[in-house]
Amino acid sequence: MAVTAAKSVMAFRVLTMAVDLCRLTTRTMNVNAGTVVIYEPSVVQVHAQASAIARYVREGNDLLIYMQDGTVIRCNGYFLQAANTAEQSELVFADGQQLTHVTFADTAAGGLAPVELTAQTTAIESIAPFLDTVAQTSAFPWGWLAGAAVGGGALGALLASGGDGDSKTEVINNPTPPAEPGNATPSFLVTDNQGDQRGILATNDITDDTTPTFSGSGQAGATIQIKDSNGNTIASTQVDNNGHWSVSLPTQSAGEHTWSVVQIVSSTITDAGSITLTIDNSQASVQVATTAGDNIINASEQAAGFTLSGTSSHLAQGTELTVTLNGKTYTTSVGANGAWSVQVPTADAQALGEGNQAVLVSGKDTTGNTVTGAQLLTVDTQPPMLAINTIAQDNIISAAEHNASLVLSGTSNAEAGQTVTLTVNGKSHTATVSSDGTWQVTLPATEVQALAEGNYAVNASVSDRAGNNTSHSANFTVDTSAPVVSVNTVAGDDILNNAEQAVAQIISGQVSGASPGDTVTVKLGTHVLTGIVLADGSWNVALDPAVTRTLDRGANTIFVTVTDAAGNTGAASRAITLVGVSPLITINTVSGDDIISGAEKGAPLTLIGSTQQAETGQTVTVTLAGQSFTTTVQADGSWSLTVPAAAMGNLPDGAVAITASVTDLSGNTGNTSRTITVDSQAPALSIDSLTADNIINAAESGQDLQITGTTDAQPGQTVTVTLNGQTYQGVVQSDGTWSVTVPAANVGALADGNATVTASVNDVAGNPSSVSRVALVDATPPVVTINPVATDNVINTPEHIQAQIISGTVTGAQAGDIVTVTLNNVDYTTVVDGSGNWSPGVPASVVSGLADGSYPVSVSVTDKAGNTGSQSLTVTVNTAAPVIGINTIAGDDVVNIIEHGQALVVTGSSSGLAEGTPLTVTINNLEYTTGCRPMVAGAWASLRRRLAPGLRGRLILPFQGKVAPEIR
Repeated sequence: MAVTAAKSVMAFRVLTMAVDLCRLTTRTMNVNAGTVVIYEPSVVQVHAQASAIARYVREGNDLLIYMQDGTVIRCNGYFLQAANTAEQSELVFADGQQLTHVTFADTAAGGLAPVELTAQTTAIESIAPFLDTVAQTSAFPWGWLAGAAVGGGALGALLASGGDGDSKTEVINNPTPPAEPGNATPSFLVTDNQGDQRGILATNDITDDTTPTFSGSGQAGATIQIKDSNGNTIASTQVDNNGHWSVSLPTQSAGEHTWSVVQIVSSTITDAGSITLTIDNSQASVQVATTAGDNIINASEQAAGFTLSGTSSHLAQGTELTVTLNGKTYTTSVGANGAWSVQVPTADAQALGEGNQAVLVSGKDTTGNTVTGAQLLTVDTQPPMLAINTIAQDNIISAAEHNASLVLSGTSNAEAGQTVTLTVNGKSHTATVSSDGTWQVTLPATEVQALAEGNYAVNASVSDRAGNNTSHSANFTVDTSAPVVSVNTVAGDDILNNAEQAVAQIISGQVSGASPGDTVTVKLGTHVLTGIVLADGSWNVALDPAVTRTLDRGANTIFVTVTDAAGNTGAASRAITLVGVSPLITINTVSGDDIISGAEKGAPLTLIGSTQQAETGQTVTVTLAGQSFTTTVQADGSWSLTVPAAAMGNLPDGAVAITASVTDLSGNTGNTSRTITVDSQAPALSIDSLTADNIINAAESGQDLQITGTTDAQPGQTVTVTLNGQTYQGVVQSDGTWSVTVPAANVGALADGNATVTASVNDVAGNPSSVSRVALVDATPPVVTINPVATDNVINTPEHIQAQIISGTVTGAQAGDIVTVTLNNVDYTTVVDGSGNWSPGVPASVVSGLADGSYPVSVSVTDKAGNTGSQSLTVTVNTAAPVIGINTIAGDDVVNIIEHGQALVVTGSSSGLAEGTPLTVTINNLEYTTGCRPMVAGAWASLRRRLAPGLRGRLILPFQGKVAPEIR
C-alpha cells in the first residue's frame, strides 16, 4: 500500500509525497513508520480501495485510518487549516481503477479523546480540482490522470513542473499519459527515484538518482533507445501492447548529462526529444557537537542559557539549518568551514524539564535531500542527596573511641566515583561515592586524639557529574571522662549472718559523671544484678535470699560498673562476708515426669538431686511414703540413691511426698520436698455398639463406619483401633469420648460373620489398656421364592370364589422375620417359620373382588440385620368358561360299516383354553385323553380309536358338560 500526500494550492506551491510506509521527510509533510505528519493543508492519497478501511478516528487535529488488515495510518495535523484561508487537507483513495474522495460530516474540533468519524465517499475523476491554482500555472496535462487510473490500473499524483525550485512533480508507479488513438509519436518522462525529492525531473534539474527512470508512450512493439550526448545507446526497451514503456539507466557518473530518446519502428526513427540533468551523488551530513562540555545541562548552565553547535559536510555555505529543542525551533546557516551554532536563550533553557532532551538539526543539500543530525542532552538541575551516618554509633566519642581511628560514612545519590569533601576540626578529607551510593573516610587516631572534649561539626559536600553541588553537616560530641562510682556498706557492717541472709539486702551507692537512667551493673559471684542512676546520683539493687544462699560462705566481692552515654565506664567494688549459711538441697524431676506408672511402681526408682554449701561426703536423707533412704554428697554437690522395687510396691496411688535433707559440718541443715503422683491403674476403656444393633447390614457396609467409645485416660491421649487388619487412631476428648472413622471401602471389605474390633490406649503415666468388641457383619439380603398361586398362577371360576394361599420359602432370614405380600396394592403379612416357609392367606372376599386380568404379586422379607430380599410374579384371574366344539365325525356324523372297523378321528375347536390344556373325549362311556393337542388356534383332535365291536345306533359324545352331535 502506498500513501500520497499533495500540498494544497496555498502559496502556489504543491508537493506530492508517495510512500510505502517508509521513512520520508519533506518541507510539507513527514512520513515515518505509518505516520504522515502534515505541516500545511495537503492532499493525502492512499493507494488502496476505500472499502479496505475499517474505521476513521479523530484525535485532536490528527486523522487515524484503521485498515481492515490491522494497519493504522496516522495523519498528524490533517484537520489543521491554513491561516487566513479555508484551505484544508483532502483524503483520496486510488485503487488503480477508481479515485474515491472521502469527507467527514462530523469533524468539529474536539479534545484529545478519540472520536469515531462517519465517512462519506464520492467517486472523482481527478484530484485536479483540489490543485486548481497549480493546474492553471502548470503546463502538465492533468486531464489524463483519471483516465490512466481507470484504464491502465496505474495512478500518479503529480504537481506542476518547473526548474525554478518553486514547484516539483512526482509520479507514483511511473504513470504515463496515454497516446491519442492512432498517434504513434513517442513521449517520455524522467523520474527521480532516490532521496527525498523524488518524482518527474525537468531539464536542467539536479538529481541524486544515478539510475534515473525513463518512461512514456509510443508505437506498440517499437524499440525505444536512450542515447548519451555522444550518440551512444546506453539503454533500450520495447513499447508494450498498451503503448507504454519504461527503462532505468545504468549507473551514471556525477556531473551534467544530456540524454535523447528515439523510437525505432522498422527503419523509421522518431526523435522523442532530449533532457539535460546534473547528477550530484555527494553524501551531505550534519552533526551536533557535545553541548556544555558533557551533554549535561546543570542548574547553572540552565540559568545562563547555552550554545548548540556542530559541523557539516557537503553542505554549501549559507545553507539554512533548522535546530529543534524541546519544541522550540532555531534557524542558522552553515558557515564557511561547515560549522554552525545557535544560542538557546535563558528562558528556553529554564523551560527544559529534567531528563533527556533531543537536539535535532536538519537542512537540505543541493539535490533537495534532507540531511539530519541529532544529539541527546540530559537536563540535570537537581543537586544530589548527601547524608552523614551516625558518628561512633551515638554521635559521642568516648574515651575508648578517642584513642582509635574514626570512620566517617554516609550515602549520596551522586554518581559512583564522585568526590565527597569533608572538613573536621579544620582538616579536610575526601571520599569517593561507591556504586551502591555509600562513601566513607577514616580519620587517623592522631586527629581523633587531638579533639578536646566538647562539640564538633562534620561538614561534607559533593557535586554530581552535571556539576550540581550540595552540602550537609552533622554534629558530634567528644566525652572522654568516665563516671566515678562508690558502694555503700552492706547490712551495716558488710557481714551477713543467718538472719540477714534470710531476708533481702539492699546494695547501694553513688555515682558522678553519669546521667540519670544510665545502667548500673552489680556482679556478685555468678549473679548479675542491674539498676539505674537516679536523679540525685544514687543507685541501689536488691539482693534476694535465693541469690545469697548460692554464695560461698566467707569472703565475697561486689563489683559495680556504670557506663555513661558516651560509653565511658566507671567501676568500684566492695567486700562482704557470709557467716552461718544453711546448705541448699534440691530433688530433680522423678521418673522424667513426676508420675509413677504401674510398670514403674514394680521396678527400682532412682532419685537424684544437688546441694550447695554442703561438704563432700555429707549425708543426704530421703523420705518416701514413710520409708527413709540415705546417700552422700558427691564432689560436684550432686547426690543420688535407688529406692528398691519392694519399697516402690508399697506406694499408694495418688499424691506422694518426697523429702530430702542435708546437714553441713557446721550443723546447718537444708531441707526440700517434691510431690509425685503414683498412677498404677490402667485406664478404663470401652467400645460402643458399632451400629444401632451392632450388626452391619448391606446398606451400612457401603458407608463410612464411625467407631466410638469412652475412656478415663487423659484428654489428648491416643486411642488405637484395629478392625480387619487395619489400624485407625483417635484422640481422647475432654469429656472422655473418642472416635475413629473406618472408610466405606474398608467397611465393604468385611466378610459376613463376626468382626472383632480392638481398641487400646495408654494414660499419661504409661499404663496401657485394651478392649475388644464383636460385631456381626450381615451384608447379604435374604433370597425369596414364591410358589405358583392356585397351582398355575391362574385363578379360574371355581378358585375365584375361594380364599387363596400365597406361599413360598426364604433363605438367609430367621424364623419370625416378617414377610410382606402385596396383591392388588394390599399388603398381607406373615412370618417365616422354623423351616423358612411362609404362607399368608387372601380372603375369598378379596379374591372374588378381583376382575379378570393380570395382577403382580410382590413379596419382601427384611432380616434382623435390616437387609431386604424381594421377589415377584404375576397372577392371572380368568373366570370366563372355555367354549369347545366337535367337528362332524366321519364326515357325516354316521359311522358306516367300513368306518366302523377303522380308527375314528374326533376333532374340534375351542376358545378360552390355553395351549396344552388336556382334553377328555368320552365315547360310549369310554374316555379318551391322551394325545389331545391343539392343532391350530383353538383346534383339537383326539387319538384315533376304533369303536367297540357291535356298537350301533345313536351315540352321544359328551365333552366337559357339553353335548355333541349324535353319530350313527
